[in-house]
Amino acid sequence: MFAVVPAARESSVPGFSDLVQGSRWYAFYRMNQISRWRQVLNDGCLQAPLAGLSDGWVQVEVLNTFNAAEYDESRHQTWVKVKFLGTFVDPLSLDQRWSPELSVKPCDLRISVPRPALSLLNVRWFNYYEQRNAQWNCLGEALNSGVIDGVGGAWEAIPSDYEVVTIFVRGADDIQRINPVWAAQQLRGRHRCCTVHLWPTQSNTGDGYVPEDVVFRCLERLEQAGIPLRHPSHSSMLYRQLCGKTWIPAMSRNPLAGVPPSVRLMSGDCRSGYGAAVARAYRVLSDSIVDAGMGNAGDPVEGVMKAGFSWMGQDVTCFAGQQQLDEKARKMLKLDSLDATVQCIYLQHKVNKLVELRRICFYDRVSDQYQIHTRYMVVEQRRNWDFEMTSAKTYTEAEALEHVFKGNTGAKADAERQAAELGQHWLQWMQRETGSKAAFARLDFLVEVDFPTDEDKKAKDEEAKDEEAKGEEAKDKEATVKVWTCEVTEIGGSLCGLSDNARNAAVLSSCFTDVTCGTVGCLCTTPRPLPVAAVEEYWTHAPRDAGANAELSQAAAEGTTEGVEGSGAAVASGAENGSL
Repeated sequence: MFAVVPAARESSVPGFSDLVQGSRWYAFYRMNQISRWRQVLNDGCLQAPLAGLSDGWVQVEVLNTFNAAEYDESRHQTWVKVKFLGTFVDPLSLDQRWSPELSVKPCDLRISVPRPALSLLNVRWFNYYEQRNAQWNCLGEALNSGVIDGVGGAWEAIPSDYEVVTIFVRGADDIQRINPVWAAQQLRGRHRCCTVHLWPTQSNTGDGYVPEDVVFRCLERLEQAGIPLRHPSHSSMLYRQLCGKTWIPAMSRNPLAGVPPSVRLMSGDCRSGYGAAVARAYRVLSDSIVDAGMGNAGDPVEGVMKAGFSWMGQDVTCFAGQQQLDEKARKMLKLDSLDATVQCIYLQHKVNKLVELRRICFYDRVSDQYQIHTRYMVVEQRRNWDFEMTSAKTYTEAEALEHVFKGNTGAKADAERQAAELGQHWLQWMQRETGSKAAFARLDFLVEVDFPTDEDKKAKDEEAKDEEAKGEEAKDKEATVKVWTCEVTEIGGSLCGLSDNARNAAVLSSCFTDVTCGTVGCLCTTPRPLPVAAVEEYWTHAPRDAGANAELSQAAAEGTTEGVEGSGAAVASGAENGSL
């Protein structure tokens, strides 16, 4: 095993003649690069949960005297073979101890440990080995290590000038044991922050699911200790609103937000008087629909029921009428269980969506603007679901125009314009919630389109004859488009086929916004430009050859972006205007 370690700043390098067997120096340890196992330096750290240094400078011992005459930088066999000192532990094998051995270049050894620019505390699930490695899976390595080892991450931007302390948790008890004072003492960097890769929940069970109240108490304590949250949101307060969906009822009354009529159904009210509570909520939702001009008094309500702190499409269903609401709400609230912790569910008017339009936003600190990409997601009936759901498949711009908008370019442009206006509102809302611009946001919108009917076309033909007789030009009936807000998603959401380089870079850049350290060249005052996210893969409803995907990726890589927040105008960009 071997690792290539670039030189660190402000540190001295031992001479070739000093690298004798038994001598001790420092080398940069990278947990994800040593092997497929995840071993952390556990000396003097917490035992339950397992915690330790996973990336950073560690003392090493030279195993064989370095032969300078045979040294060839291109041949790792001639490098210095060292053993990392200390107790290294894997969360899957707590009873075993390791001392990793590998080869490093002599110029990558240090006499003393430099203070890193960034210290990152990563709280994650212990069972990394059996997790699906997907962009949206917070338990997998792609999301866990993206901001560290991924393209645009710390290793690329500030190689060996950072450290990561990882805490592997097995459940709520482990999270409650995390001591914020201890955590602050472990982080030596000029900038400090925290990332969390778990599923806060009120109802789900399984790998990575942890009671949300336990997770957010822990995050609040860490923030009070001076360790701000940077993933999966910019603060624990905003993250709780996003994954708990607590914003839905209030925002449904705000015309700028575009949220369908909604109401919250409280578990406590249902336990004290279920029938009356459901009837009240149903009546309020019905009145809200009438007030919005979307129905008539007395019409049966068709709605969607969803629970907060739920993931990957779980705890979402539809209902038609009060009787069906009565049957399904009891099950989702788990009223038959005295141990249930679901506090509430949200009832929302069901809109007739044709497609889900997603705006994926990455904040660039250099330009003070957002790089925004538009993705069209296929809506389809799925097995074990009683209504159509948004799938993981995407349309290209051309496919969306043909299959969704029936070739009506005006309708497509109107949908994108409305989504841009709503997106502007949500980005500003998040900024006002935290005082800072969000590093990343995925804004999901539902698109309704009312196309001209056959009767409309017949009437247009008749009108055309009349207008022709009068020597005037007949006007076509326009398609009516309405865009609704569906979800405001945290950093861990799927990127819908985009590469994760822009997300990694945006999150890393946000880690340097806590203080201005005064170090020349530090990312706190000299941020790096944001790379352009490219089309990495498509899950489409229609086959597409590899050449087409390559062209799409090249077009995205060459795209340019303009800002939303800085100008107050809708974004127009190579990434957004269809060049993807």
